[in-house]
Amino acid sequence: RWLDWAVRFTGRLYVPWETIRVGVWQDEGVYLKLCNIDTGPSRWFSTAPIFFATSGTCGAPGVYDIEVGFYETWGEAVVIFIIGPEDRNEAYIPTIDGAWHCPNFNWRTGYCNTAWSFRPASPSVPHFRGTNYTPGSTDGGGTPRP
Repeated sequence: RWLDWAVRFTGRLYVPWETIRVGVWQDEGVYLKLCNIDTGPSRWFSTAPIFFATSGTCGAPGVYDIEVGFYETWGEAVVIFIIGPEDRNEAYIPTIDGAWHCPNFNWRTGYCNTAWSFRPASPSVPHFRGTNYTPGSTDGGGTPRP
């Protein structure tokens, strides 16, 4: 039985836009730090899953530190990080090899109104950066392989 546990992820994320929207599907509690966004401990919910989104500025395309903290008190757990340009209704779920892309995302509800498709890492696609890792053209296709 899983009760009262927490996870914190810290890493580096390539962000291809100056102004961004970020959202998180989460179950009970999450905080997010990226560029000038710091949700602090105010994103704790007693009902879940729930989606929240906010906007921010990175200043320029580049690689930025990211920290996501997640808390679960009971039952199923979910945390899905979503990022996109502030001026368009598109969204990405970043991976180390690229990102899952939704060209018609509803930032109020957290739902993709079309299908998600994978886009390989490139200067126009957000993706996590790893040390000594070369992104692949498919999700999980980079090297070295685990």
